[in-house]
Amino acid sequence: MPTARQKVDSQFDVAAFMESKAPKESINFFGVSVPVPTDTPLGVTLQARMAQQSEEEATQQNVLELLAGLLGQDIADQIEAANPGVKACGVLLLWAYRNAGGEKMGFPEAFEEYEANEAAAREAAAGEVEGKAAANRAERRAAARTTRNGKTSGGTSR
Repeated sequence: MPTARQKVDSQFDVAAFMESKAPKESINFFGVSVPVPTDTPLGVTLQARMAQQSEEEATQQNVLELLAGLLGQDIADQIEAANPGVKACGVLLLWAYRNAGGEKMGFPEAFEEYEANEAAAREAAAGEVEGKAAANRAERRAAARTTRNGKTSGGTSR
């Protein structure tokens, strides 16, 4: 039986402890066994925030890097080799991120949320385009009225 001093001197393995508490569930994603993540690495959180703040479109490489951070490089490589579609990878990323953050989410729920997010993004983009088009029409009308009144855009008579 270990003494109190021996207990203090031994190192507690936090990683092994956390691993022992994690559920051992997985899903089959295009032939790749993907374990349900139970924690989000700090680097993935920071990388995801940077991607959200960036106005650039998510590239395949960005998605694979986030998946590698959440699920491991080996699994990300297998997913890349399986060559699933953009939507499937987007749903997988949402599913993995939510589960890693402690929110129990099934793949079908992740799919529904992904679809809703995509629809909202399309509507927002369409509204932005319509807003720009309306502003351009108003600008052209104002310029046409100014020209018809015998004035140039500089405000002088012809």
